[in-house]
Parts: sequence; C-alpha cells; structure tokens
Amino acid sequence: MIFPRICALAEALWTPLFIKDFDDFSRRLQVHQKRLDMLGIVQYRGSLGGL
Repeated sequence: MIFPRICALAEALWTPLFIKDFDDFSRRLQVHQKRLDMLGIVQYRGSLGGL
C-alpha cells in the first residue's frame, strides 16, 4: 500500500514550499490513481488527510 504515499512523499520533497498546493496535488493524484488502476497496482483508498 505504498501508493499514494510515495506520490505524496515525492510531492513534499520535490515541490518548493512556496508553490505547494494540497488541492492541486489531490486533483493530480486522482489522475495518477487511474493510471495505477489500469496497471493493476493495489493502492490505499482512504482519506488523504493522513498523508
């Protein structure tokens, strides 16, 4: 269940603090989760608040 946690980690480490936007990340993550679904990758589907 490393996804989407690894996506959040990448976002936190590579995005400069002054442009971080959780709502934008959440929207982009939904697109990425669809890709993961198509690849058959199991992922965490709970609240993003705990990330």
